[in-house]
Amino acid sequence: MPRSAEPSGRPVAPPPPGWTSSPPGGPSPPSAHADNGGDGGFCADPWLTGLVLLGLAGSSRAADVVASSSRWLTGAVRPEGHWDLMPLDLTWSQFAARALLDAGPPWPDRLAPTTAMFTRSQGRHGSELLRYPPGGWGHVAASWPFSLETAEIAAVLVRTNGAGDPAVTAAVRWLWAQQDRAGSWSLTVRNSRPGGFGPCPYVTAQVVLALLDTGVAPTDARIRRAADWVTARREPDGSVEALWYRGRVPGTSALLEMLGRLGRGTGEPARAAAAHLYGTQNPDGSWGDGAAPGTVEETAWALRALSTAAARHPVPDAGRSTARGAATAYLLDTQRPDGSWPGGPVNDHVRACYRFADPVIATGLALRALAAAREDARATTPAVTHEEYR
Repeated sequence: MPRSAEPSGRPVAPPPPGWTSSPPGGPSPPSAHADNGGDGGFCADPWLTGLVLLGLAGSSRAADVVASSSRWLTGAVRPEGHWDLMPLDLTWSQFAARALLDAGPPWPDRLAPTTAMFTRSQGRHGSELLRYPPGGWGHVAASWPFSLETAEIAAVLVRTNGAGDPAVTAAVRWLWAQQDRAGSWSLTVRNSRPGGFGPCPYVTAQVVLALLDTGVAPTDARIRRAADWVTARREPDGSVEALWYRGRVPGTSALLEMLGRLGRGTGEPARAAAAHLYGTQNPDGSWGDGAAPGTVEETAWALRALSTAAARHPVPDAGRSTARGAATAYLLDTQRPDGSWPGGPVNDHVRACYRFADPVIATGLALRALAAAREDARATTPAVTHEEYR
């Protein structure tokens, strides 16, 4: 899937001291090599594989990994002489599957091959190096597992296969094992340092939502601790960040949706998050990062969260209903003739360095947002119709 990348414009922070060291008593680099399939690639990512190769090539350690990674990079180069960004097979698939499930019949009936692929791709072995158990998913099968992908795929499988599915049980076990001491979730490694691969409000909120989908009670102490951690990350304007997406819209939207699911949808943090989103909408109905034009993804994140909140707690408010209608119209108007939506540069590949646009992610988010807007329309009386914005 072709994607475009662009500089984020932000300075690159230096790595923290000791970032190249393995855990005390941990294994040597060949264990990381085995964790990633043993073919020389790391997370199927040329950038990451290149970093590992640079780190090992000047040392006397793991000569077999150096040779294997050199072969992998040589084989991954495109005929034009460049390397693609890492593939996102499982990420694309979970975005698409969740969107089709939200859209409703007849699409869920077509997901059997996808859910079978998820089950086959689930991690069967833990890692001594990164100290995680079996049961997680990464962005591809031969990858370290990530908290976000594990949560999102588990949320798909619980809807298609039920909470008793062994893959769901293993994923829930993996997620609980990876919860940070503070209650948050990091990218992969439990208790990672803040920043970069560390604890993320967006990831933590999405994990909470997925665990609720699997049947974990909102009153579970671990869930409450996670929700309190996200809520405590708020800025004075009610927003929170997302480490792997630009701006404040993704994190704030996830916070609002999480609070609603936990029965906190009328509290001050939820009201402030909603006010922030309504207050930062662009005149054309979209959302962006406050500097660049709005994007499908940011509009979809905000519309889904606000529509879900409105459907759960209907309050007559013509202005806010009008804002949601404008966002719906923006998404309808930006849909391509083939049914997809264009991606915007909102996804961080190398955080603080490069972002990429991805139409599969954009399309999945847009479809989920429109499905939520449909439920909002059924629960409330819109002040205007979507056609009035065209």
